[in-house]
Amino acid sequence: MSATDELLLETLRSVVKESPDRQYAKPDHMPEAETYSCFYVHTDEAGERVSPGCLVGSVLHRIGIGLDDLAYYEGESAGRALKGLFDEVSPITLDTFCEVQSLQDGGMPWGEAYQQTTGETI
Repeated sequence: MSATDELLLETLRSVVKESPDRQYAKPDHMPEAETYSCFYVHTDEAGERVSPGCLVGSVLHRIGIGLDDLAYYEGESAGRALKGLFDEVSPITLDTFCEVQSLQDGGMPWGEAYQQTTGETI
């Protein structure tokens, strides 16, 4: 496993551990998206980028990816975002992020999504 994979997976665990009961909800002022169900970046009512949104956005922002860089991947899968942001990410890490994001998008709390994906209880 590469250092990038270790960083991504450790940060995922850390973010989930901090908010295991969190369920993703977009701000009411943000538009409904036709092709995806969450936003990597949340904006204020004026459209200014103010915070990471979903679980994957929160993880990537925590490790130093800026909101503008995250916003570039709005509407793209977690796997596409990871492949675009990092030179090398293992298939296992890509699968983990895609699955946990999919479960989160379906309304599952972050801790449950993580547990179902990894088998690890937070």
